[in-house]
Order: sequence, then C-alpha cells, then structure tokens
Amino acid sequence: MIKKIKILTFFIFSLLYCQSEFQILTIPNEVSHLSSNGIKNENLLENNVNKFQDYKYSFNVIQYPASIRLYNFKMNKFYLSFLDFGLLEDRINDTLYKTFSAYEIIGHFFIEKKIRNNIVKFKFGFLNSKIYNYSAFAQSNSISFKSILRENNVLIGLSIENFGILFKSYTEYNQKLPVQYRFSFNKIFKSFELSYDLLYQKYFEEFQNILCLKFYPDDKLSFQISNSSNYSDLSFEDNKYHFLSGFGFGLEIYLKDTILNLGIQNLGSAGTAFGTSVSFLNK
Repeated sequence: MIKKIKILTFFIFSLLYCQSEFQILTIPNEVSHLSSNGIKNENLLENNVNKFQDYKYSFNVIQYPASIRLYNFKMNKFYLSFLDFGLLEDRINDTLYKTFSAYEIIGHFFIEKKIRNNIVKFKFGFLNSKIYNYSAFAQSNSISFKSILRENNVLIGLSIENFGILFKSYTEYNQKLPVQYRFSFNKIFKSFELSYDLLYQKYFEEFQNILCLKFYPDDKLSFQISNSSNYSDLSFEDNKYHFLSGFGFGLEIYLKDTILNLGIQNLGSAGTAFGTSVSFLNK
C-alpha cells in the first residue's frame, strides 16, 4: 500500500469533499472562507460595518493536514489557486518504489452586474488536476444572484456552483464536476452580522447547514466564528473534542492600507486546517 496515499485518502474522504479530482473546487480558497466554513460575507449595504473589503490584491496560504497546502493570489476580479498535495511515496513496508507529486491549479475570473438592489455575479475559469502520470482538465462556472433589502439590512442570495465541462478525466470513467446549490441569508446589525447558508451537494444528494457570526468590536479589528453540519460525522467516539468538529474561527486586523487575516477550521478526527493572508486595499 502507499503510506502517504493512505493519509491523503483518509483526509479527503473524511472531509466529504466529493471526489478524487478537482478537490480545489470544494475547499476554501481564501482564509476568510476557511474560518467561515465557506460562507462569503459580501456586505453590499451602504451602511456596511466592514469598510475594508475593497482590496486591490491579496495573498492566501492555507495549511491542511497531511502536509497539503493551498496558495491563492487574488487581484481585483481574478484569482489563481494552487493546491499542493506534496510528495507522495509508493512504499511497501520499508521498500520505496517511487515518489511522485500531485497538485491542482485553477484560474477564475468574475463578472458582476448591479441592477437596482440586485447583484448578479458570474464566475468562470479553467482547472487542471494531476497525480503521478494521470491528469484531468475541466472548465468550471458559477452564477449567483443576491437581493438587497435595505430597509431590513438583509441580503438574500441563490447560487449554482461548479457546473461546467469535463474535457479530460483521470480514467475512462468521466466523473462529473461537484455541482452545488446554495441559499444564503445575511442579516446586518450595528456591530455584527449573522450569516446562514443552506448548501445542497448534488454529488452526495445531501444538505449542509452553515452558520457564521462576524463581530466588529472597533474599526481596527473583526473576528468571526462558524460551524457546519458537514463535519458532524468526522469524529470518533474516543475523541473528547468531537464537539469542535466543524468549528471555524477567524481574526482580521485592519491596518492603514492592509488587512491581515488569520483563520482556522477544525476538521474533526482528520485534524485542523489553518491559514493566513495579507490584502492590500484600493486607495
């Protein structure tokens, strides 16, 4: 058996991230999304308590268990992400037969249109997945619609994510892209916001509930906590910290022209993911 593959396989399947290729479509690509369990707090109200979302470009690094690491660069409406699974070993007992690498890379571009109190966003891109001598290539799209209820400080959204064309699969069996349907609700209060997402994963035919609270104690700091039902089955009975499965925490520090972001997410018995990012504001 492949020792490192065992760890990798346990990690991926315990995350319930759909399938063996294109994991990069279903995991957080930004530190703020890591700590929010995938909720995208895009506060579009004029009285937005978060005045620091208009950034020019940002860099994200997320460390997952089993030495898996994600790098993300975002500039205006374009982002590039690279998921590095590290160096894997084909080893039986003490005999090493070969070592090889595995990675996934995706480039996405956003188009956004505002129609009165409604926002329509379309995202399209291309991605490549490779492990040893096997590779897969696809084109992926997402579309979202958000309606702003200004009198109630509420945002309501619907989205279809990760639909597209699979040009090449690892094997002759062409797996479909991990299509998801999302309903989002965001209520903004004076010093905090409440977000809820209901996510339907078509591949598993399962619903996922995600809840996030984001607090703004002052104009230099914000933090958020979140939880997701996606990780309810990831803890073993002998894990005394099973109640933390799915818990996320993030901290944002606002400097003059820069935002520093720290985030963690508990993955149950698979371990903990953590990341850091730096964003430079438009001035």
